[in-house]
Amino acid sequence: LAADLAILSGAYKRGDEVPVGLAKTLKIIQHRNKILEDSGVNLPIPEATDLYTEQAMLTQYINNIIANNENLSKYQQFYYPAASKCYAYQPTVKAGEELANKFKYHNWYLPSVGELMRMYWHARQGVNYDDDKIGAIFQKAIDAGILNDFSNSWYWSSSEYSQGGSWVVHFSNGYFSNDDKCYSYMVRAVAAF
Repeated sequence: LAADLAILSGAYKRGDEVPVGLAKTLKIIQHRNKILEDSGVNLPIPEATDLYTEQAMLTQYINNIIANNENLSKYQQFYYPAASKCYAYQPTVKAGEELANKFKYHNWYLPSVGELMRMYWHARQGVNYDDDKIGAIFQKAIDAGILNDFSNSWYWSSSEYSQGGSWVVHFSNGYFSNDDKCYSYMVRAVAAF
């Protein structure tokens, strides 16, 4: 991990080996912050406050920019919503429990297309699939109430196809394609690979 990207990460340091999707997401967030700070754009960078999570602030900023621009959703692009929502994600925990650092915000990311295809493959094997090495990874998480099964929808990856497009994977059939970044598809935030 490069030093400039390590600053954006919560649990990783310079020189750490990180999943491909995390490195790509951190690059997207770095670019997002540069765009938001540009004098021609000048929008707030989402950060947690004493009262609100980073995820809540991101949602508010996106709603504000849409409302302030004739309710045109295209203006949310300044916030790179697919990557930003994954980056700001932090699951809630039950009262009396504490979230491990590796599962706090800035450690979640938009998976690369390869990582997404691995998730599709495991998901299509069924939640009870056990490969003798890692076990029934999805069933354990679904039973614990910390994972919802995948829907038969398109999911964004952090892998770009071009300046205006990224790779997507359809979870009903494993078909993958590239599409314009302006479209709304599902995202699956992941914290490890």
